[in-house]
Amino acid sequence: MTSLAVSDSVLDRWEALVAAIGATQQRILSDVERTGVPAPFLVALRLLSRTSDGRLPMSQLAREMSLTSGAVTKIADRMARDGLIDRRASADDRRVVYAALTPRGRSVADAALDVYRASFVNHVLEVLDEDELTGLAAHAAVLAERNADPTVVDEASFLMKERDLTSPERRGQTTLPAAAPADQIPRS
Repeated sequence: MTSLAVSDSVLDRWEALVAAIGATQQRILSDVERTGVPAPFLVALRLLSRTSDGRLPMSQLAREMSLTSGAVTKIADRMARDGLIDRRASADDRRVVYAALTPRGRSVADAALDVYRASFVNHVLEVLDEDELTGLAAHAAVLAERNADPTVVDEASFLMKERDLTSPERRGQTTLPAAAPADQIPRS
């Protein structure tokens, strides 16, 4: 289908769907925020509470939250200051830092997720039954798979490999050309 074959009414339906989901999620998150838990905290708390040990690497948390590592670091700073998480270095790889739920974090997560679930029932399941929601989620999964960002690469593909001893040593070498002496730089 070419872009010219798409009618305005089809685009209107798509935009209405996107707007409806966004508005509904905002209502749900507003209910949670009234308990004092900011929406970004809720997302992080939910992700952490779904793991068996209540922790995730910060890089994975950023990816799951669709945020930059810098943004997640700011959120984690605030969550740590509030006693919800601890950041711990990996015993196996010092480059990996984990966000881990504290006992207080687990308690806040449980309470906030209870509010989230109740609000979800109120704003979603009173409008759509579970079968309709399942169908909508199946269509969303197809869209997500079809439109996944091909530039996102699994971090496992970035594992360090042993240096090939037959390759020339490149440390200390530069691939940039040396700067020209000042008297050889053309002036306009």
